[in-house]
Amino acid sequence: MDKSYSFPGVARTNAVAFVIDGKAYVGTGYDDNANVLSDFWKYDQQMGWWTWTRVADFGVSNTTIALPRYGAFAFSVKNRGFVGGGEDKSLTGYKDFGNISPADDLWIKRTSWDGHKRWNAFVMVIDDFAYMGGGQDNGIWPTDFWKFDVTKIDGTPGLN
Repeated sequence: MDKSYSFPGVARTNAVAFVIDGKAYVGTGYDDNANVLSDFWKYDQQMGWWTWTRVADFGVSNTTIALPRYGAFAFSVKNRGFVGGGEDKSLTGYKDFGNISPADDLWIKRTSWDGHKRWNAFVMVIDDFAYMGGGQDNGIWPTDFWKFDVTKIDGTPGLN
């Protein structure tokens, strides 16, 4: 096994992760004190050394505040990282959705999908399309299934 490279953020569970351009992004979740988190970190290899760098908290942009959550889903398509859904400390579920612009270190809010709020959903990427389904919504086990087309990123999430 290779050498360990310690994560500088707080230890967490129910976090999300995705990869953009060979760099891993990890964020959200909750810690051992039941604090719900919105922080995000980038894991990058520079000149042979792996480094962690804190990036914008999830949801933070010029127009939104941090959106702490756990049990969200995440994926990357066409060098964009996306995070959606999840649940907060008050057990409120979400169906919001956003993507990070690595060049600007900003999260961009996208239109929510029409289906259920959900946490602990599954997601997969096939041929530059992401598919999301499953999870839970206040005791309901949704069966709807969504396709995300990032070429329709012109203000709508492209979920259909």
